[in-house]
Amino acid sequence: MNGLDVSLLRESAFIEAHHKRGDDVGHLAERGFQLHDLFHVLTGCDTTPLGEVRVVSFTVAQAPAPYPAMIMASRPLQILLYRPQLLPFIMDAITDGWVLGRKAKPLLAVHWEEHWEQPLAELRKAYDLV
Repeated sequence: MNGLDVSLLRESAFIEAHHKRGDDVGHLAERGFQLHDLFHVLTGCDTTPLGEVRVVSFTVAQAPAPYPAMIMASRPLQILLYRPQLLPFIMDAITDGWVLGRKAKPLLAVHWEEHWEQPLAELRKAYDLV
């Protein structure tokens, strides 16, 4: 899918560390890292700082969780302190990701391993990501 290796869904540098905390915690942490990268591809958001903000706000809209919500909430404060002229761009990125995440069908429980060979355009259409 868009140049990502299917092993992304089975391997991560963080797997061993998280599995030491227990199978459930390890699995959820692992899947979170995997989904972040998949969300970049599915949403078409790049990996620039603004693209990262879009993906994080998309993620919070899909599944409100403390860590991504803190990232999303802290970016405007950081920008106000260091580069206030960029605030409109950050706010647009947050809004874009949030709106797309709310509009899209739920993506967390999808067995992406079963869709790896499916064309990206079909997946985007099927999950309301266009």
